[in-house]
Amino acid sequence: MSDSPVPGFRNPDAFEVLPNARLSPTARDVFDVLQARQESCGVVRIRQTDVAKRLDISQAAVSRAIGQLKDKGLLDGRHRQGSVLIHPLFAAYESLPH
Repeated sequence: MSDSPVPGFRNPDAFEVLPNARLSPTARDVFDVLQARQESCGVVRIRQTDVAKRLDISQAAVSRAIGQLKDKGLLDGRHRQGSVLIHPLFAAYESLPH
């Protein structure tokens, strides 16, 4: 688990439309882990190997799932090694004004 708590405000409407993305079960599991580990504004600092261990799947499966999440627009295509950025509509924020 992450040392810092997940920020408190999320857009509830975003999760109403999430099923429309028709994610594979693995991509949905990876997205759920990323959601749980994110910092404010959707930054997630986690390695694919850590996600793979958490879900007991291969790193290649995590890589494919992240690719699908990027293709569907749920993750920003640009990221640094060891981190990803969740789309602002699905990210968590400290409060409503943020």
